[in-house]
Amino acid sequence: MQKKLIALAVAGLASTGVLAQTNVTVYGILDAYYSYNSVDKPAGGIQDDSGHSIGSGGLSGSRLGFKGSEDLGGGLKANFVLEYAVENDINSVAGKDFVGNATRQAAIGLSGSWGSVNVGRLQSAAYDWDCTTAPLAGSGLDAKSKLAGHTLLSCGGAGRVNNAVAYNSPNFSGFTFAVNHARVTENQNGNGAVIAAGTSPDNDAYANMIGGGYNNGPLAINAVWTKLDNSNKSTLAGTFVTEEVTEWGISGSYNFGMLKLFAAYQDADQDVQSSTTKRNSDNSKWTIGVGVPVGANGSVSVQYADASRDRCGASNVSNVQCDADAWTIAYTHNLSKRTTLYAGWIDVSNDNNSTNAANSQFANVAGGDASTFIMGARHSF
Repeated sequence: MQKKLIALAVAGLASTGVLAQTNVTVYGILDAYYSYNSVDKPAGGIQDDSGHSIGSGGLSGSRLGFKGSEDLGGGLKANFVLEYAVENDINSVAGKDFVGNATRQAAIGLSGSWGSVNVGRLQSAAYDWDCTTAPLAGSGLDAKSKLAGHTLLSCGGAGRVNNAVAYNSPNFSGFTFAVNHARVTENQNGNGAVIAAGTSPDNDAYANMIGGGYNNGPLAINAVWTKLDNSNKSTLAGTFVTEEVTEWGISGSYNFGMLKLFAAYQDADQDVQSSTTKRNSDNSKWTIGVGVPVGANGSVSVQYADASRDRCGASNVSNVQCDADAWTIAYTHNLSKRTTLYAGWIDVSNDNNSTNAANSQFANVAGGDASTFIMGARHSF
């Protein structure tokens, strides 16, 4: 009788454990592409370059992730996510070959009717905002992302922050908002912010972000404000470091059915300082794009972006205006809900003082142009 009671007690404990288990989902994306890259150098410069390559993450960054939640009762849930970058075109393990961005997300948090709080390495409010700005935002065919002039406002690695805590509100009839705080240290610079080495033992930089918007039906309007404070970092004699960056952006989209229109504007005010001099620069970017459905499974995307910077050169120090623009045309075709084929062309044109990159394996130079043709396949699981 005693053995039966013990067995029943053990079974009861085991069943309780089963009920309390976290539901875990394994997911990922494998994206591989072929590209042809070319760079046209200005007159008097080094010779033009062109070449072919196979790469990973043309439409979406390849990744391997684990996420789950546990129902704690009373509407409260515990949640987690672990997501690692993958280079599926080389002999590499998850996260190995991504300096500063090996871990895309690593967070634990609680959620309920009041919203959610998450702690860890997070996709920030700046990341979420920038992912709303274009038909193919965050991809290798996003024209705006190829233009310099942003720090945290990026639908990519620069928009992820370390040592972060974030509150995300529930949905109030289409309105949502988020508040983020992150500490970025010299040795944990995975968010892409420009933070140079200094001599101060207190070399932490702090990022604060507020984002929100209205997304309901065909209309979406989103805005974000960020501030990166690096004022505790001292400078080496004669060198410049980024002391403070304040960025803001606003974006909107409207789905007309036969097409979806996108537009966005962003501005970055940056202070750089040496041991003797403090200078300010202002960078702005804007973009307009359209996504047009073609048949039941295809879509054509067209995008134009323009950037203007009032200081160019090392650490944005030189008091020289520079501008650049970029445009994209691309086609995506869904073979199924999980498999997509894509092809597109992206071109970046720099003026005589600008050196923006263009998803090219070749170095770009001031006054040069760069372009890439890309075609590939993406599969999600």
